Amino acid sequence: MKKETELVKNTLILAIGTWFPKVASFITLPILTLSLTKEEYGMYDLVLVMITMLSPLCTLQIHRAAFRYLINCKDDDERKCIISTAYLGIAPIIISVMIFIFLLQSKIDLHTRFLIVLYIFIEIIMEMTMFIARGLKYNKTYSLSAGISSFFYVFLILIAFIYSKVTFIIVFVSNIIARGITLIFLFHKIRIRKFLSRRFIKKVTLLNMLKYSLPFIPSSLSLWVINVSDRVIITICLGLEQSAVYAVANKIPSLIGNMYTSFNMAWQESASEAEKDDDSKMYYSSIFQKLYDFMIGVVAVLIAITPILFKVLINSSYNMAYYQMPILFLGIFFSCFSSFYGGIYVALMQTNRLGISTIMGAIINVIINLLLIDKIGIFAASVSTLISYQLVLFYRMKDIQKIRPIEYNKKRIMITGSIIIFMCIVAFKNVFWGHVINLLVGIIFAGVVNRGLIQMIIKNGKRI
Repeated sequence: MKKETELVKNTLILAIGTWFPKVASFITLPILTLSLTKEEYGMYDLVLVMITMLSPLCTLQIHRAAFRYLINCKDDDERKCIISTAYLGIAPIIISVMIFIFLLQSKIDLHTRFLIVLYIFIEIIMEMTMFIARGLKYNKTYSLSAGISSFFYVFLILIAFIYSKVTFIIVFVSNIIARGITLIFLFHKIRIRKFLSRRFIKKVTLLNMLKYSLPFIPSSLSLWVINVSDRVIITICLGLEQSAVYAVANKIPSLIGNMYTSFNMAWQESASEAEKDDDSKMYYSSIFQKLYDFMIGVVAVLIAITPILFKVLINSSYNMAYYQMPILFLGIFFSCFSSFYGGIYVALMQTNRLGISTIMGAIINVIINLLLIDKIGIFAASVSTLISYQLVLFYRMKDIQKIRPIEYNKKRIMITGSIIIFMCIVAFKNVFWGHVINLLVGIIFAGVVNRGLIQMIIKNGKRI
């Protein structure tokens, strides 16, 4: 029970950090969709996607190894070795990639190229630093830094919107300034200079960390393919406008993934610490059931309130995006649970198994996209996302059973899953009485399924 309580506490703390950027995104979404053309918004979204792709190549995912190694690290010199190796060991690679990206964008004007490269660089360093902060158990600092970044981004966008004009360049400049301020805060708060020294860089440590982290590269890129190939294929086959529609369609369903992200960060830490215990199998089974109840309740509530959120937050010219959402809700739900098993792979340090399933999902996603894009248009992206994540989940469930068997309440899963599918069908109809039914069903269903969990969250929330 103590481990579960600690997991809930860390999840709540990290949730604050993961939700700050999403709140910022929702606040600025109406401004961006109003101020930018669909082509500009589509281009901005593609640049963000490129950052996701380039980060694993620049860092070799060594920050993930730093996080995993720091969790069980007790000695200060060992921490210095891990952190110095993570930052300084791969610095030449990051710098080389930045130069390559700058030269590659020869058709773009100099100022825009510089801004894009600077933004990518700051984003990568910030990601590494936040992983290290979590590894050092500075979870509250992690959340606070996310809040600082989000606040300054929203503030700068609002100032530009009120007193000037929000342009493609202003959006990037706002992001750069916000993250730059956050990095200064992080470096000061976790005293990063204390841990950085060339003499602590060890070849053996670097090799061990890379052995752990390198399988994350194909895994991360494959995950990027699953998440992004949809938009790339839509852009090529249907144009930037349809890509922008699909990007907007992901905004509300992605709240499920964003909510899970905070849990996943705490889960990787908790699963890693629990792995050495004799009751790890029982612990994993217990967490699965509690997580399933919570997440399926979240899905029900979001489906229920989506019509309201859509009308308030999204410009009417993006109406086609609404019909993608019921499919995307299911796809992202499957994605969350495939990540749950990914956390167990991390705990077991079985990163190769993690990569295999993700690569499989990426290949399936691209194939389905290419086969269906000419037949059903933008729906091909939603359907391919759903199927690929579903297959990844089933593969990992079966694979994990060979290593750490997990017990399931199959009857409960079947009943609750059927209710969610019913709500998705009703939502897709997009009629008033259907929305009313979903609102009632969603709220009641979420409350009934999560009675015990809600009480525990409230109880632990008061102790933070």
